[in-house]
Amino acid sequence: MKKSLLMLPLPLFFAATACQQADHRGSTDTTEELRMESPAAADAAAEAAASKSAPDIDTSVAPGVAFDFRYQFALAADRISGVQEDHAQACKRLGIGKCRVTGMDYQSSGDTVTAMLAFKLAPDVATDFTRDAKAIVDKAEGELTNANLSGNDIGSNIAAGESEADQIRGELAQIDAQLKTMTLGKEVRARLVDQMAELRARLRELASSARTDKTALAMTPVVFDYSTRATLAGFDTDSAFGDAFATSVNGFVAMLKIILVLLGAIAPWALLAGAVALVVRRLRRKVVTPVVEG
Repeated sequence: MKKSLLMLPLPLFFAATACQQADHRGSTDTTEELRMESPAAADAAAEAAASKSAPDIDTSVAPGVAFDFRYQFALAADRISGVQEDHAQACKRLGIGKCRVTGMDYQSSGDTVTAMLAFKLAPDVATDFTRDAKAIVDKAEGELTNANLSGNDIGSNIAAGESEADQIRGELAQIDAQLKTMTLGKEVRARLVDQMAELRARLRELASSARTDKTALAMTPVVFDYSTRATLAGFDTDSAFGDAFATSVNGFVAMLKIILVLLGAIAPWALLAGAVALVVRRLRRKVVTPVVEG
């Protein structure tokens, strides 16, 4: 046996030797190793999945801030419409007072699908709704590729507007008291009346702005964008084989780019050198004439 192994090429020799050593292990030891490794592998997979999740931000820590949620999901093309329907049903279960669908889009072109679903939610359910929406995507073997949460401190704007409104009301009360005096001249009275009109117009603007801000605080916009998960030559890039295949293809493409860059840098000079050599050769033929002996 040892003689036959020595006749093998070096890589095959090591492989055969390793197999020969593995045969001496008992099946019981192998089973125990698998039992020990399976929980660790499961934990590693769970940690990897958790590391790809977006941070779970509780918006209740920022009262008076109007938030705007926008999530982007990537799924298989044939599952996007179903996930859209599940998200719409989740909104319907909350009731019209808590959630409303305000927009929908679905576009399909070959194997590529892009879609959108827009909602208006009560602020107290928006965070839980987006968390449940991501769970629906995970169940459909999709993933969250981008999460954006922007906020506008409307509470401060409302407080500033109310403070200004109180100040204007105080000025209106002073002007009204002045107008009640009988000693004012016509010009002064007219100027005070105009000033009062301007202050009342400003007071109406503040009231309108306050209503708009309170409406923005009452409902939170949430937008879900859906797109086809990236594939390469029919392989899901999230799978181990697809990831390896994509890495190989990307490496090959990078090599081609380097070659093209080198050709782009060298080719002009090579063409110029060839042209110069051709011209010199032709000039030599014209200048140098054969010597004929008499």
